[in-house]
Amino acid sequence: MLPWLMTACIYPCVVGPDFWGLVNRDWRMCTAGQMQSPVNIDPAQLLFDPHLGQISIDDAHVEGTFENIGQLPIITINASLSKTSINITGGPALPYRYRLHQISIHFGHPDGERGSEHTVDRIRFPAEVQLLAYNIDLYTNYSQALTQPRGLLAIAVIVDIGPITEVALRRLTVASQSITYKGTITNAILNVNCLTKSERMRTALRQLHPAGLMPRTKHYVTYEGSLTIPGCHETVTWIIMNNPIYITREDVRIFAFFELLSILKEWMKSSRKLLAHASLRTLFLDWGPLYASKSLWCIGLSR
Repeated sequence: MLPWLMTACIYPCVVGPDFWGLVNRDWRMCTAGQMQSPVNIDPAQLLFDPHLGQISIDDAHVEGTFENIGQLPIITINASLSKTSINITGGPALPYRYRLHQISIHFGHPDGERGSEHTVDRIRFPAEVQLLAYNIDLYTNYSQALTQPRGLLAIAVIVDIGPITEVALRRLTVASQSITYKGTITNAILNVNCLTKSERMRTALRQLHPAGLMPRTKHYVTYEGSLTIPGCHETVTWIIMNNPIYITREDVRIFAFFELLSILKEWMKSSRKLLAHASLRTLFLDWGPLYASKSLWCIGLSR
């Protein structure tokens, strides 16, 4: 279990994003930080950076662990030296390489609340997939990079409603039914019917294809920000892709109805950090000024 969850699970009714900075001194940046994430992307305020190039993510399959931590589903990539790894390069990552460490899925509620952490022109979307990577040229591992300059890179992929769920995302939807309940580890491999209630906690993912979660666009917006989980370390270069991937309403409901294995047995709920002010920072886009207009930017996202 992630260290911050040990405290969060003790205070299920108190430790929402508004209170993170008050509960733990190590999380004070969540309240006092000046470069916090997520932010609203205002198309009228974007600046074109001609030096930004295309980002690249290795098109390979990896192994990982899919876990219901109570607030959101998280996939941790297998870090064994004998296993395949995924590197992210190019764009604002230059001149470094970042290794994929974790994938998280932020979703809303079945009652219609939308779950994306970032917004575009104040519009929130049904869900957001985040790929979190650490700098392998400057730091030995994720834990070391977590609090250091240029330590982390995060790619945010907006998820919108469509007639068909993206193949890679659909596979995660199916796998999520093996982790209905929050808890400790199990060795179950995508065999939902054979799991008892106490076992539906973690599942191993084989042949996971992170590049399949990326939209069909090369364009993005980037800014310097923070983690959106406690302790909100301001060490993250964010990349928000310009187009969404798609999920059906039925698959959104699968994510929204995870159940916690806890004393209260409350439904798994989204934990979305409030929008931070972006006024002290510049958000850059990687294509020409013509497309920075409010009417044309993010054709795949704006409505």
